Amino acid sequence: MGRSGDRRGADLSSAEREGRYFDQLVGESGDFNPFADRGWETLARRFQAAVPGAARLKVLDVGCGTGQSRRIYQARSSRYAGIDLSLSALALARGRSGDASIANRM
Repeated sequence: MGRSGDRRGADLSSAEREGRYFDQLVGESGDFNPFADRGWETLARRFQAAVPGAARLKVLDVGCGTGQSRRIYQARSSRYAGIDLSLSALALARGRSGDASIANRM
C-alpha cells in the first residue's frame, strides 16, 4: 500500500524498474522483438479466430513495446493505441508506424 493507504503508487518502483530495463534493452539492441515473423503470423491468425467477424475494432495494446505486436491486430483494427512503460520502446514504435496514437507511459 502507498503512504496514503491506497494502492496508487504502491508498485511505482517496480514499474519504473521495468521501464528502465526495456529502455536499456532497446538502447543496446536497437529493438525488442520476442518472436520471429512466423510467431507473429500465428498470433494474428489466433486473434482472428478468437474474435470472429468482419467488424473493425478499436484496439488498446497495453505493453505494446516497440510496436511489433501491432501486426496481430492490423487487419482488424480501425484504430490502434499502444501504451508502454518504456519510453525508448514507444519512440521506436512511433517511428516504425508514423502514428502519434502510441502514447507515453501511464
